[in-house]
Amino acid sequence: MEKFQTSKRCAFALGILYAVSFIYVFVFDIQIGKMDPSTIAAYLFIITLAVISFLVILEELLQKRDKERHYEKLSPEKVIKRPGLLKIFADDQDTSVRAKVAVIVGEKFDELPVETREELMSFLSEDDGWGVRGKISETVAEKFGSLNKELREKMLISFVNDGDMDVRCNASKVIGENFFLVPKKMREESLEKLAEDSNNAVREWAAEAIRWNIGEIPPSMKVRFLRTFSEDKSPSVRSAAAVILFKSFRNIPDRPMEEALRKLSGDSHPSVRVIIVDVIVKHFKQIPKNLREEIILKLLNDTNPSVKEKAGEIISKNLDKYPGDLKKFTKYLLMSPSH
Repeated sequence: MEKFQTSKRCAFALGILYAVSFIYVFVFDIQIGKMDPSTIAAYLFIITLAVISFLVILEELLQKRDKERHYEKLSPEKVIKRPGLLKIFADDQDTSVRAKVAVIVGEKFDELPVETREELMSFLSEDDGWGVRGKISETVAEKFGSLNKELREKMLISFVNDGDMDVRCNASKVIGENFFLVPKKMREESLEKLAEDSNNAVREWAAEAIRWNIGEIPPSMKVRFLRTFSEDKSPSVRSAAAVILFKSFRNIPDRPMEEALRKLSGDSHPSVRVIIVDVIVKHFKQIPKNLREEIILKLLNDTNPSVKEKAGEIISKNLDKYPGDLKKFTKYLLMSPSH
């Protein structure tokens, strides 16, 4: 506040200096009869510019003061005792002030009256500032079960269709972390939409939500996600496709299963190929022999040392159970530096 007062005094002094200087010269020149009309016009123009500059500087300083005043009053310890203030600041013209309200609602969620916090969250979830909506969507993900059912579902639908990627990412988190609290139809439609989002990060969070709850995803959706994720440009999403195979192998029909195994075993990212090793180890006998041998050979000759070493587990963990199927691959086990 001291800096503000100093700046304010400087602005006043500067404005007065401009005005007095030009008025003095203007009057002095008139008195001695030296000023022609064009000179008068020039002096008036300069004086006008000086006044406008002064007003602009003053307005900026007043806004700075207002913001400082807002933040002083927005101390969580103060407003928690006067929640009515939060409602006033939630409608402030300054986005940073509204964002601070959204933060306080999250931090002091359990201390605010239920009616107040839900009214604020409903209002701020439709704010035109993406940062404000982002903060509210984070709180919804964390406190979903404590919110009114109608309100939380309304906000979730809004977040899924939001124009900001961070808010849509948080929509995926809401579903992933509160899977059984979201109505079945709503969560399935929302996951379908988020899994096809144009933004990598949104699809990655949607894929995470599906990975966490893969056992509750209907078989037909698993197949669609498997196909979609296998083609995704994000390695994290393609890893989710490999996890779907690993966890839900028996729910996947032969054709999409074989297509996904072929594609993902040759994926450009080693983390995806490593998961495919686990798929083959766990579901060895359920994979058609020709396809299985084709993929095993591919992984045992992988150019990435970590994948190649991991592929040795296909032999070491299944040799006792299926010696006839794996005998031809034992030489690769002997060649592996870890065996």
